[in-house]
Amino acid sequence: ACLQALDLDGSRRLADVVSTCEIHAGNKQEHVQAIVAASGCNIREVLFLDNEESHCRDVAALGATAVHCPFGLTTAAWRRAR
Repeated sequence: ACLQALDLDGSRRLADVVSTCEIHAGNKQEHVQAIVAASGCNIREVLFLDNEESHCRDVAALGATAVHCPFGLTTAAWRRAR
């Protein structure tokens, strides 16, 4: 629902362009690397959003763009990600 609420450019929502959206507990580096391998994308094309700052640091160390969202994916957090 959150992805549907975030407007990209007036005609598309984030849900229209996201190819993978997963929520899992555990090691985020392993999780993101598995998504990258399964999707065939480059790690630099990954946008990782998380409420845990340590998870963001771990994933950013792989080369992904990581955005700390302590209050969830809000409009303000989305603007920081862009």
